[in-house]
Amino acid sequence: MANAISSIGFIGLGQMGMPLAKNLAQAGHDVVAYDKSSDVVAGFSGIDNLTGCPSIGDMIGRVQAVLTCLPNEQSIRSVYLEQGGILDRASRGLITCDMSTVSPDLARHLGSAVQSQGGLHFDTPVFGSPLDAEEANVFFAVSGPETAVNRIEPFLSAMGRGYRYVGESGTASLMKILQNSLGYGHAILTAEILTLCRTKGADTAAFVHLVKDVKAMGWSKYFDLYAEDIVAGSKSGTGRLHVAAKDTQLLKSLIDEIGFDAPVLEQAIGLFKKAVDEGLGQEEFTAVTKLVEDNNR
Repeated sequence: MANAISSIGFIGLGQMGMPLAKNLAQAGHDVVAYDKSSDVVAGFSGIDNLTGCPSIGDMIGRVQAVLTCLPNEQSIRSVYLEQGGILDRASRGLITCDMSTVSPDLARHLGSAVQSQGGLHFDTPVFGSPLDAEEANVFFAVSGPETAVNRIEPFLSAMGRGYRYVGESGTASLMKILQNSLGYGHAILTAEILTLCRTKGADTAAFVHLVKDVKAMGWSKYFDLYAEDIVAGSKSGTGRLHVAAKDTQLLKSLIDEIGFDAPVLEQAIGLFKKAVDEGLGQEEFTAVTKLVEDNNR
């Protein structure tokens, strides 16, 4: 294939990044990976096509494209914009894709910054859980230069089950925040309904099975996947609660920016923030149910 990319840099090897990088390597791509934790990088021995490197600068000289999967906007700004980061070392023609959840403004800023140096940048936020990432079952929204999407399609296909191009730079990041917020809203509503069911003395497990069997208006994918685990108090495989709090704060910024009236979303935003403030941040985000239960004792 003309303009095929033979070497890919990967920055950020957390819960999502590590399985995504492994899937790229297992698909036959030559992956050079970096994480701020040297212990993580040291764990690459024995994985074909995946090698670690000691710095971003060392990576940039060896790859034609860089994918990033980072936990917050501070990390993203540091990796892309600070001295020793991607743009400080990038040569003309570098392709970058950020798979993180960021504000549309930051996504657009990265797109402009990369383009000003003769490169191409896409915001390609990833949809799915860490388990989905391990099984290459995630999905991507893509925004940026539409005519060049074919350059990154092989990466996305190796890491997940598909993608959708949604528009100019920043659009995918906006849609990721909105989609995630739907899920977090389902999480809060599910927690409240299950707690109310138990408080009224009904068989909560029976209620869960009824909703899943009926699949009517009260059903959602979140309920289908996680309600039984919530009732049983078992692990559900969702992302961490502090990530949900971070994502909903991005939503709050969007709401505040235009003075949008969204009382239900505002309540969900506040509850996730409170959960982190009360020390639940490292638990799975289904643990927000604990806060709902405490509020109703």
